[in-house]
Amino acid sequence: MQTFPDWWAFSGTSRHPIRQVGNAVPPLLGAVVGREIMKQFFGGERRSLKEIVDILGQDNLFNDEINGL
Repeated sequence: MQTFPDWWAFSGTSRHPIRQVGNAVPPLLGAVVGREIMKQFFGGERRSLKEIVDILGQDNLFNDEINGL
């Protein structure tokens, strides 16, 4: 649900990662919101969802074989 990349490393004692995940905005959601802010306020490039997923290393979220689609 949180969409953290596979390479993401949590730090601290055993309780810290739980708190970090609980307080986090899912990276994929943050990237999509950031994309819209960039486009609307700064006229920046609007990356596709596929580009965002590739940058975050989350292409496994859309792999049909893994998801059984």
